[in-house]
Amino acid sequence: SNNKEGPRVSEGDHDLGFKEMFLQSRALENSLEVIISEPSLREHYMKLPTADDSPVAALHELLSKSLAFPAAQWQGLIQVAMSGILSGDQVTWILSIVTAMKNDWNEELLSSERKDLAMKAEVLKQEFKPLALSDTEEHAKKRIDLSTQLLLTYQAVQQNLNTSGEHRDEVRQMRENDLQHVLQQVQACIVNLQSHSESSSCQRKELEGELNQSQESLKMQLSHLDEVRTQIDKEIEELDERKRQLRIELDDVSRQLDEARMKQKQHMEKSDKHRNELYSVKASIQEKISGASNEAANSEKEKELLDQTRKILEDSATTLQTSVQEQQVDLKQKLVDFQEHFKALLADHLRFCEVKARQLQSQAESSVTEANKELLLSTARAAEEALDEFQKSYAGYLTAPELQTQLGHLRDAYGKTLKILGAAPVAGAAGSEAAGALLEPLAPEAAGYPAS
Repeated sequence: SNNKEGPRVSEGDHDLGFKEMFLQSRALENSLEVIISEPSLREHYMKLPTADDSPVAALHELLSKSLAFPAAQWQGLIQVAMSGILSGDQVTWILSIVTAMKNDWNEELLSSERKDLAMKAEVLKQEFKPLALSDTEEHAKKRIDLSTQLLLTYQAVQQNLNTSGEHRDEVRQMRENDLQHVLQQVQACIVNLQSHSESSSCQRKELEGELNQSQESLKMQLSHLDEVRTQIDKEIEELDERKRQLRIELDDVSRQLDEARMKQKQHMEKSDKHRNELYSVKASIQEKISGASNEAANSEKEKELLDQTRKILEDSATTLQTSVQEQQVDLKQKLVDFQEHFKALLADHLRFCEVKARQLQSQAESSVTEANKELLLSTARAAEEALDEFQKSYAGYLTAPELQTQLGHLRDAYGKTLKILGAAPVAGAAGSEAAGALLEPLAPEAAGYPAS
């Protein structure tokens, strides 16, 4: 069927609307997961909405209607989720928090049913008002029928309130457990990140020390090589001088000169090799230092985000507990008011039945023919049996002295009517057995009482 909230789908004894089905599903969590996982979408949702027609504003409006917590709490959670540096497990935590923050679909369903029952009760009251001033038999019977429907409606309201209270306790406990579980995971991850950050800092210090030691060692090696080169240069100069001085020894000096030049070449190649190795080691260590610094910075940033998430979780748990306690107090007060009002309805109902009983007694006292005597007799018996059933069904609400007095008056009226018609009255709810001469009982509705 269709109503102002759109089409509804039957599920068991209830009809679910779009909002209840939406809250029951994981459509909201799946949408957030897609946005968080896709960088091209996520960049549009990183900031708070600035225009009413933007996609960010639409998302925030959907969240405000779907979550049971203030916007100041879940907006910070959304900004953390859209930061773009969360891992897969951390995204799962965010979605678990959103699920715990959602309005309960079952509570929405019970609230909608309560509103429908309240509207039905108001309609019955409005129909009842025009009949209160009339004492005709037809209006009296209609008053009893309307009163019966009103009693059954209030019974349904009471059952709804009881179910709502029990369900709220279950939902509160379940959501507190879910939030506590996520909080424990976040705290464990923070401890792990702190340990990793400290380890990276220690590794960086070790690498810097290793770099300093390597530089000192290479400087000493280069200094020694420079001293060797100076000695070789001096030897070449001496040999050149000797060549000029000793032409006789030219061949021998030329050979020695070639050897010295060969040594010089080898020494230069060795020096270049050591210098290249120094540059390579220095570049490698600097690259490791840069990587360790970046990793430490990322770990610190991720720790800050997780601290924000932990604070949001703690605030959410406190808000949830306070809200549920306020709702429980309000629900208990409603139950007390309902029981008082329900007793007043029972008193009115008994008063209407007493009016009808007096009318039946008046008819029995007037001239009665054999044609209608049997009809009046069966009606009086059915009414008295229906009164017994009524007293059994609502025994918990009929303990008040004024209600017991009304019951006694009503039972006396039925007894007098049966006595006038020449039949013994049926025993009441006190426990005596019915007389053997009574007819089989008719339906309670025939006497104006609700069926048990």
